[in-house]
Amino acid sequence: MSWGDAQYEPSLREGLAASLRSVLSPTSIVNTWIMVYVGALVPVISFAMTWDSPPQMPEWQSGHLHAYLSFFLSGRVGYVFYPLMLYAMVCFLMVLFREEQCSEYFIVRLGVYSGVAMGIHYSVLLSISLFEAADWLQAIAAFPFIAMGAAIIGVSGIAIAQALVLVVYWLYQWLGWQGLVSGVLALLFAAAAFAVMYYEEGGATIFLVPFFMLFILSVIFGPFWMTAAYARLALKLLHKHWEGGQFRIGQMLVIFTWLGGYLAACRQAMALAVVEYQKLPTEPPQDCYIATAAARGHHRLVGSRLVALQNGTTMRVNHQLQVFKCGEILIRSLSPRSHRVMRRIYDRLGPALAKRVHHPLLADAVYLSLKPLEWVASVMLRLLLRNSHLRIEGMYSREHTPANHAD
Repeated sequence: MSWGDAQYEPSLREGLAASLRSVLSPTSIVNTWIMVYVGALVPVISFAMTWDSPPQMPEWQSGHLHAYLSFFLSGRVGYVFYPLMLYAMVCFLMVLFREEQCSEYFIVRLGVYSGVAMGIHYSVLLSISLFEAADWLQAIAAFPFIAMGAAIIGVSGIAIAQALVLVVYWLYQWLGWQGLVSGVLALLFAAAAFAVMYYEEGGATIFLVPFFMLFILSVIFGPFWMTAAYARLALKLLHKHWEGGQFRIGQMLVIFTWLGGYLAACRQAMALAVVEYQKLPTEPPQDCYIATAAARGHHRLVGSRLVALQNGTTMRVNHQLQVFKCGEILIRSLSPRSHRVMRRIYDRLGPALAKRVHHPLLADAVYLSLKPLEWVASVMLRLLLRNSHLRIEGMYSREHTPANHAD
């Protein structure tokens, strides 16, 4: 049947309009699973990735507020809050999938309400940690900026997810299931072939970029997304079960039990945070640079290795850092004046930005954000230098071994 068929086009338009209304409705499957991801999976991802250290690890014993409270976001200290989060997540999923049956119980509704409190708890701690707030005044000033960024990225992510569902539905209407599956497989095969041909030393990275960025954003903005998801469900429950602010004795006991558990967890977490704080160096560390900091990410992603320098020290080096170093040398050879200007700017901004990269997860984010510049530099080196791959590999090529280090 052709696209110009007068009987076919109205039915197609009606079907697409119905699918659009279905996808965008608050009760759609897409929105339901977005709620599941934000309200249940994001906390689990965040806890798993920050078990050893917080997203923004304090550098030294500065005495600032963030140096203490940042440890609340690590598993070594923050595990005392995990039972409260587990209670909130279980109640959240119960109401999300069995609202009529489960929302009648106050203890279940309280779990959803407590999820809002825990989301605010983690959002405030994250603002203090990422902005390195020295006191509560700076923490309050930093909170709206991160919340705004989380809202913009969150809304954009939801819109992209719904758009993808609509695209898949349209392709299904046009091609059918067999054509849709065949087209997706062909697209994946073509992308894999392109990666193997042009990015021999990290073709898989191209496919991993969206997933790693999703995980990283989940850790950075996860508490704000979680707060919004729980608040949305909590407002719905309050509208349906509000009793004029009157509570029974049993309900008050449950509320005060939760508050007692939260305060006890805060007290224990503060004691553990002090222990972790005392392990930090007493002096501030030396400066480092962005690409060097990016090489400190997870080895499977950034591909870093330990090399020995001529002065006897060691450092983490990966292919990306080698490309940038070779590119810098090329610019210095072609245009020394331009190189001096660029180097002066980089020397001023580089250490300040690199100071914030302490957690391997943040190093992964920096590595991925520098990928486009790495690809541009690689192309320019291939065009301007003969055997550029050998010159790139020659940068920091001396791997660290006990014998070499002794030399």
